[in-house]
Amino acid sequence: MRLPAFLGTALLVGGLVVVAFVAGQQTSTATRLAAVSAVASDGGSALVARIDAVEARLARMEAGRSNERLIAGLLNLQGATASSRPWPRELQVVRDLAGPGQLPPTLADVLSGHAARGVPTRGQLRERFAAIQPELLAQAPAEGGIGQRLLHGSRAAVAGAGLATPPPPSRTEAAVAGIALHLARDDLSAALIDAASLDPSLQARIADWSVQARGRLAVDQAIRELLLHAFAAGSRRP
Repeated sequence: MRLPAFLGTALLVGGLVVVAFVAGQQTSTATRLAAVSAVASDGGSALVARIDAVEARLARMEAGRSNERLIAGLLNLQGATASSRPWPRELQVVRDLAGPGQLPPTLADVLSGHAARGVPTRGQLRERFAAIQPELLAQAPAEGGIGQRLLHGSRAAVAGAGLATPPPPSRTEAAVAGIALHLARDDLSAALIDAASLDPSLQARIADWSVQARGRLAVDQAIRELLLHAFAAGSRRP
């Protein structure tokens, strides 16, 4: 049976509408899924970025706390080295806080070399030099010829009687007086320079004192440099 022409036309048009509707629904769903996927992707990237930022901030905070603990350990070590007792435990605490290989090797070697025995205090160094000072003056080599020495002696005797100004000090007397003055001013570095200027014949007598003084100076400088390095690291951290 043949359908009327108008009915066939209606069916054809209706089919096209249905096909178009179904195709439109599929296209709309795909578009929405793509949009949702894009939003999820953007949101995931933002979340990852926020997590990374938080982790970086926590890492900086932990590094700051570690640096503060290191500074506290160094200050404790500085207090221990101010005495003449050994301080291996305090040094080990600093090593542990700094981490393996984090202390500058040169400074670490200086501290390790003195930790087991300690070093004399600056006050003890002043006392020990005062004890050997008379011997240094008594053993000082004669300066100039016989005539010059006799003149120096006579001028000293006359000056002692208050009849003339005293003669200028000898090189040894000037060096010994300079060492004593530098020690009174707590200038250990300058005292060591004057000690090195003493006559070679006196170096054996002052050798032990010089070794002890250099040890004290090296330890103090090493701790000072470590503290400056730690404080600088803390100030650079945001």
